[in-house]
Amino acid sequence: KYMYIGRNRKEMLQAPLLENGKSFLPSRPTLQALGYEIGYHDGMVTILDSFGTITVDLATLRYTMGEQSGETGGRFVNGTLYLPASFYRDVLNAEVIWDAKTDAVSITLTKNQ
Repeated sequence: KYMYIGRNRKEMLQAPLLENGKSFLPSRPTLQALGYEIGYHDGMVTILDSFGTITVDLATLRYTMGEQSGETGGRFVNGTLYLPASFYRDVLNAEVIWDAKTDAVSITLTKNQ
């Protein structure tokens, strides 16, 4: 249960999930480790950084970022929101690699939003 942000290793309290060949990461610790601020208000999650705000509606699991919006593909497991690796890749422009043998995730932000 480890996550690498760049080359920095961080232990994860919640393990990543693998469902039907897709990997999912617990959103709060992953986003915070990437340097995002997380806020909750009226059933919405806000993900903030110096480039802008992403809002996720917890009822529909849809996100909005400026004029871009779409499905997060997220899942709730025991009260924790897990977002798929594709969300980090497509929305946050991150490279995500999961090594199932070591149960480790590597995430690198590849470019600004």
